[in-house]
Amino acid sequence: MGTVIELKEITQRRNDGNQSKPLSTILLVRATSLEPWSLLPATTGVVTFSNTQKKFSLINSTDSKRYFYPAAPSNLPKGTIVTMRAYKETSDKGSGYKAVFVTPCSNRDQALAEFRHCIAVVSWVDEEQGKFHIVVNDKKLSETLRCCDAGLQPTMGQKLRIAYCYETDKHGRCHFMPVDVKTYSD
Repeated sequence: MGTVIELKEITQRRNDGNQSKPLSTILLVRATSLEPWSLLPATTGVVTFSNTQKKFSLINSTDSKRYFYPAAPSNLPKGTIVTMRAYKETSDKGSGYKAVFVTPCSNRDQALAEFRHCIAVVSWVDEEQGKFHIVVNDKKLSETLRCCDAGLQPTMGQKLRIAYCYETDKHGRCHFMPVDVKTYSD
């Protein structure tokens, strides 16, 4: 799986009445010395769900597409930033995106630069429930976040720099998903 192969084929046009149909014949198939999966573009994403018993993970990419990774090792817990090769898979059940050759990101700061960013202001804090509410400068986005997901305990009026992507649920609704939250100072 994943081996890059080289094909030599011949394509001929076959006339069937009014239509000209291409007919391909494969002449040669040969494995190359390229790394497995190397022809697929590299993508950065974050693990949003990991099931070690069923051995799969869900990964959201920087462009907010959700990828299915079928062979999830235990070293990819939720929140891990990864680099991956990915492709669109079509089957009888429908189509979806599949991730292959997934590795944890070696340079976290460089990977975070690929995600969308915004500056938000904390509008209220509920210490009892461990939640806080943010408003983005353009006021098109306001969201309630949990302190444990953000990794900090902000105060009201504090500015935050957030790297984020969107997660689509099974009903097709988009949800704001912070990947990294840091305090921001002018």
